[in-house]
Amino acid sequence: MAITPDTWNSMVAMTERTTPALTIGGILPGRLCYARMNDLSDNLATVLTPPGVGAIAVLAVAGLGAAAAVAGLTGRKTAFETLRISLVKLTDNGEVLDEGIVIRRAADIFEIHVHGGTAVVESILAALARYGMPAIPAEKAAGILRGCGANEHESAIAAEVLTALPGATSARSVRLLLAQRQGGLSAWAAENLQRLQQASRETPEDHFLWRISTEAQWLLVRQGTLEHLITPPRVAIIGPPNAGKSTLANMLIGHPRSITSDHPGTTRDWIDTAAQVGPAGATVQVVLVDTAGVRTTTDDPIEVQAMAGTHQQAHLADVIIFVVDGTAAPDKATCNWLENLIQQSGRRFCPMILTINKSDQPMCWMGRELPGLFATIKISARMGQGLDLLQAELVRALDLSEVDSQEPWIFTARQRQIVGRLAQCANAQAAAADLAELLHGTN
Repeated sequence: MAITPDTWNSMVAMTERTTPALTIGGILPGRLCYARMNDLSDNLATVLTPPGVGAIAVLAVAGLGAAAAVAGLTGRKTAFETLRISLVKLTDNGEVLDEGIVIRRAADIFEIHVHGGTAVVESILAALARYGMPAIPAEKAAGILRGCGANEHESAIAAEVLTALPGATSARSVRLLLAQRQGGLSAWAAENLQRLQQASRETPEDHFLWRISTEAQWLLVRQGTLEHLITPPRVAIIGPPNAGKSTLANMLIGHPRSITSDHPGTTRDWIDTAAQVGPAGATVQVVLVDTAGVRTTTDDPIEVQAMAGTHQQAHLADVIIFVVDGTAAPDKATCNWLENLIQQSGRRFCPMILTINKSDQPMCWMGRELPGLFATIKISARMGQGLDLLQAELVRALDLSEVDSQEPWIFTARQRQIVGRLAQCANAQAAAADLAELLHGTN
């Protein structure tokens, strides 16, 4: 049943006394709502995420014609349920524009989550305009839409999901975040709270308390890995000059970003660029860092500075790809440097992948077993051979090759603080209070 204007306006009046005004430049926390029902006599579409290219874009569609417009765009025959996530295919005159997610926030307000390419967003806005939903800049829509907190039937975690979504860097991270609203962390907290409340003599509180503490410790450990789904890890491409580092970086990025040349020392500084790597459906966004080649001796002060930068990037990396030219045996200095890097990366738990390049040419060095390497792979960066395997190993090195779409995920400082207490909690009453706070926030 649709909310009447009078009821909605009274709700808005109440929230205006308790909720500060919010600007629209990123996603609005909580559900979207009318500032005034009467303000939406005109239909609108707007982009809530920051301008520019991103992994995910979030659009709001609002007004009396919103339901019909979204139904036409998605080909949906049945009405969208409020606060339910729907995976959809967005089309315009038979042409598929994108696959995305639709969330109905209220009777006449929808969110559409799509891939963040500029062309995708513009094509969807153009299609919505043809359905009578003209695009309005976010700053002008700010007076019509505002964040009003989570729906009363949703957990505090659900509101945090909406705030975190613009930071998602891949379709996989979006799916995992959305799963936390009713499943994932929300379900974990709700189920454990219920167990504590229903504890009996046959299964005392202490049994559940030990289980909660153990699972909370694992959630804290796992959070360090899953954080890479929002904060892209740094992958440093390192090796001697003319090994093909820049060619490899360009192939992984998908377009020329680094300057390539047969002349050693072409890359005089490090270059970092975002890239999606990994198998289809399980890609991860990373920051690829193409570094200057390191030689044992040089009289060029600029090159000396560039090589110092390469060493610095190696220490900052989450994964190192060490590239060597397989058509020529590496000299002793390169082998020593490789072994030192393996030792250093092992001490700080940074996986290292030895990548033997130029496999499309006669090879005279096939690599050798070096303890501490995560993997050794043969590739041809120029021909694109072996890059699928390299990307798969890279995702595996980040421990993100197998991510359960429903697994609990701590993705905010508030959640981390509460779960940290649960990991050490020895009192059932205190644990129940923490679980309730995790679910419902601080009263």
